Amino acid sequence: MIAQQNKLQNLFSKHGWKVLEKQIPGNFRVAEFWLLKSLWSPIDCYIFIEFEVDPQCEVRVEKEKNVWAINISLKQPQDWQNDNFDIKVSDEEFINIHIKPNFEKRIPEIFEAMKNLRLKFNNLTD
Repeated sequence: MIAQQNKLQNLFSKHGWKVLEKQIPGNFRVAEFWLLKSLWSPIDCYIFIEFEVDPQCEVRVEKEKNVWAINISLKQPQDWQNDNFDIKVSDEEFINIHIKPNFEKRIPEIFEAMKNLRLKFNNLTD
């Protein structure tokens, strides 16, 4: 997953996003959380990306090798350990994208989801 994460990071600025923070949660179902800030309007939009570990996987030690989905949300994950970035959101603002086995084909879908959440954020804060 490290190569895929690097690929995403290299594309963030092209799509108006910046990684502010990364966290490794203490639970086995998530390999890593990222907090991103919009560089485009609205610049006060934050999203969370969650790298979800395959629930069928028995190996929990190398979680990053067993990521099977990316969850993107305006809502702060329950295990997030810092500031409160929650806004009034519904389940519609949570997007789950399965990235195995075709990560490369899912990249446009990931950035489209991020763009749509930015638009929803704009509508929620108007």
